[in-house]
Amino acid sequence: GTKISKPENLPESYSFDWSYKIKVTNSGNSENEITFDYKLTNESNYFGYIMPESPEMFSVVDSDNQAIVSYMEEEGNPYAMSYSYPVSEVSENAYIPGAAQNVTITELDEKSFLGYTAKGYEIDTPQSTMIVYLTSEAEVNFSGFAGLPGQGIPQAFINNIDDVESTLMLYMKFTDKSNSENAMEMVCISLEKEPFTKNNADYNFL
Repeated sequence: GTKISKPENLPESYSFDWSYKIKVTNSGNSENEITFDYKLTNESNYFGYIMPESPEMFSVVDSDNQAIVSYMEEEGNPYAMSYSYPVSEVSENAYIPGAAQNVTITELDEKSFLGYTAKGYEIDTPQSTMIVYLTSEAEVNFSGFAGLPGQGIPQAFINNIDDVESTLMLYMKFTDKSNSENAMEMVCISLEKEPFTKNNADYNFL
């Protein structure tokens, strides 16, 4: 999104309860592994993240304010910037019209990840195949991920599986049928209770 002024309805602070780390491997190549660190909460429609290439920056996707707020510090001076994040447009662009009619969903045997039992599903479309494992046993879920509809899962899957939005994804494997180089695998490597707060009054918004 484009840089915007500080949103009028920005909360006094963003508080998180959990650290959720995932390892992403592209094209089955271990050299292309990236670890993402997300901060989650069940209480609000926002989540935080730290990009591996910019560990000094912490960003929050705020669905209610349709904004991304990024926090940094330079020479001891804390500052923040906000960018527009049009949630409705992101949702519309995330799916292919008519794709819901061409989706086959197959339930897989349960598996265990980090001690959590997860239900497995294979989601097959003419363009791709996706395998996901979701758990309802964790104390946190993706309810705050309203800015990323369905955690990247096809809308047809969300419509056909009960309570998918109250689960947490622990594993996902994506295969592009037209280009094998677009393969991607994601696995949760850590889920820890970790209270964390960003107070907006502590930062100078540019």
